[in-house]
Amino acid sequence: MSIENEIEPEIVSILHQKETTKTFSIRSFRQTVKRNGRGLLVLLGGFLIQFTNGINYTFGNLVPYVVSYIRVRSSPSTLTDQTMSWVFGMSYVAFAIAAPIGGLIAERWGSRSSTLLGSLLLSGGIALCSLAINQGFVLFLLTYGVLMAFGTGLIYVSPLTTAQMWFPNNKALVNGVVLSGFGIGSLVFDEVQTLYINPDNVSPNYEDPLNPGMMYFTQKEVLDNVPKCYIVLAISSFVLQVVGVILIKDKEATTNELNVLIINSEDIAPKEMLKTKLFWQLYLIYGVEFVVFSFIASLYKAYGETFIEDDYFLAGVGSATCVANAIGRVIFGYVSDRFGMKPTMAFLFAVLTVVCLTMPIGPFGGQWVYLMWLFIAFLVMAGTTSVFPAMITYSFGGIHAASNYGIFCTAIIFSGALGPLLATQLELGLGWAYTYITSGVLLGLCFLLLLIMRFNEFRPK
Repeated sequence: MSIENEIEPEIVSILHQKETTKTFSIRSFRQTVKRNGRGLLVLLGGFLIQFTNGINYTFGNLVPYVVSYIRVRSSPSTLTDQTMSWVFGMSYVAFAIAAPIGGLIAERWGSRSSTLLGSLLLSGGIALCSLAINQGFVLFLLTYGVLMAFGTGLIYVSPLTTAQMWFPNNKALVNGVVLSGFGIGSLVFDEVQTLYINPDNVSPNYEDPLNPGMMYFTQKEVLDNVPKCYIVLAISSFVLQVVGVILIKDKEATTNELNVLIINSEDIAPKEMLKTKLFWQLYLIYGVEFVVFSFIASLYKAYGETFIEDDYFLAGVGSATCVANAIGRVIFGYVSDRFGMKPTMAFLFAVLTVVCLTMPIGPFGGQWVYLMWLFIAFLVMAGTTSVFPAMITYSFGGIHAASNYGIFCTAIIFSGALGPLLATQLELGLGWAYTYITSGVLLGLCFLLLLIMRFNEFRPK
């Protein structure tokens, strides 16, 4: 007997139940936690896994050090920050390829299997970066941009879909709680990297004659610490991942819980999902956002160095964006559960559009204005990552949630190519302002698409 037939007699009562209990409150979430102690441990495990994923968000902080090291001690000696953005872009391609594979592994052998495999690849890739950086840009691209990112993709999906099974009435909020590990992890690792590599807060001391205004480190006391930093990161992440894997546990859903996940009384398999207009609209919006994100996240420090000389302040900017990344996921996860997914997403894209269009005022407003603008940008971009998984589960059901969301994540492939293209425009002399304005226009088009998109969801009373 199919699961649709099995649950059909209860559909009316379950839908009625949702109409009377959908209204979200922190109190209801607390009551769910009290009844669901094991689920709380799953949330902690997912948080720790995503905490280690936060290393990916520190790429922008590491770029000046890595580029300087390769220029001085490896090859090519003409490497630029803009070229390094291809590493970040390639990492998203690898991530997008791995995400649906991780979803399939979780669906077939359990979330713990995909999480363990991904953790080994992620930590192993970080460790290998300490060797690859001495062999040149290409090998570093393969270890950081492919191997490490592939592991990230494998472990990204299953902690989210597993948490949703334990807390089916608070999908966006638990997504935010789990994914806040990304932001908090990047905050911690950001500080570790800066203090370990540049403990004396020295500034870049060499200006590239081919790219006036682009500064690089040549100091021995800085460059010596770059490869060793990757060993420290690898060991730290692996220890946390082991704990996270132990805590992650799948839940066998009851019939009623499946009804909560299967919003429209049917579950849509990946093949059928790909035939829907809604999927491709969300897919396009997600892909475009990550084009812009890959540009901002990989080059925020390089842009800041054009008018800010204090390396510790720029590290603090990175830390502030990490805080925004963490709290934005939880705040807008709650807002989405409370006020609706589509209104929340439209608000986030409207704000992000304005931020990108006005980012060029950074050099005129000074370092504190730049800090504020980046904080807002990362706050709202983090919020979208909590809402997107909930929208996919809400629209296409919970049984295939891991596979469906994994396929959805392949939209990030766009950013793997288009994000670095935005960055390389800088080398063509088009400038930072033009690139940020282009980003704002793309996000504005996504905002308009969100407004006209038909996404039927229950709105709390």
